[in-house]
Amino acid sequence: MTRDTILSAIRQKTQAMDDVPLPDTTRYPLPATRAKAAAFAEAVKAVGGECIDLPNYQPPAIDHQPSTISHRPSTIDHQLSTHFDGHTPTILHAHFGVVENGACWIAHHPEDERTRYTLPEHLAILLPRDALVATMHEAYARIRELGIEDFGIFLSGPSKTADIEQALVIGAQGAITTKVFLV
Repeated sequence: MTRDTILSAIRQKTQAMDDVPLPDTTRYPLPATRAKAAAFAEAVKAVGGECIDLPNYQPPAIDHQPSTISHRPSTIDHQLSTHFDGHTPTILHAHFGVVENGACWIAHHPEDERTRYTLPEHLAILLPRDALVATMHEAYARIRELGIEDFGIFLSGPSKTADIEQALVIGAQGAITTKVFLV
């Protein structure tokens, strides 16, 4: 086969695909707030994380910059650490969560190191319960609405990888445990 023959065959197939309408992704029906949180919790569980409802959560009092609370051992949040079997988690604050996949959007704070999102063994993500969007389409629209132009990351569950032998390893390239706390 020549290069032109291959490209011609590709063009014929892709022209036929142009006639197929794209699915409507404008809205994913979201249930009431309580059911929305339950659907999000199921998505978090499906990716290996845990979603915990903390309606009466009070952040600990700190005497330094709020951006540094999440990676300083001196600011242990005992309300959260009880959920980590004695381990001290890194605490991240999410702007919103995505119901369809259990991901949380966390924007970078200029005073923080970017490694704090991916290197800790245990992550506690604080997510306001009223900050849930249905789909990734809505998530990207929300990022534009918030005007966030710096680095940010979607986090969804603990780190997972599988090698050639198809052995699943949790925590090899990031967090071993990830827990989302609805506050």
